[in-house]
Amino acid sequence: MLSRLFSWSVRGGLAGGAVYYSTQEGLWGDAKSTISMYERTCDKTKSLVKDVPIEFPTIDVPRPTEIGAFCRVNWNKAVYAAFDGLSAAPKKIRQWTSCGYDSIVKLINEPPKPVQG
Repeated sequence: MLSRLFSWSVRGGLAGGAVYYSTQEGLWGDAKSTISMYERTCDKTKSLVKDVPIEFPTIDVPRPTEIGAFCRVNWNKAVYAAFDGLSAAPKKIRQWTSCGYDSIVKLINEPPKPVQG
């Protein structure tokens, strides 16, 4: 019981201290005091932050003419694939229907297996 009271007291103290400190620094004031607080914080942290050189990979951006040619080629491939699928649909549906029908007939005509217990 005492440990929970102590735990909540520490949490409340930290929260209250954070609100008090941020109010004293000017975070909750008007825009000018908030901007000055931001500038002071940046000045304080500049010495703590070191410049880390990061190398970014270079990306070759395609030209608009290359993008247009790429779209035309892939659009045509997509149209051909769609119409191939539509033209093959009746044959595939007939095959799947026949296969399903044969499976059902086989299950109906097959004698039931005895249950061993």
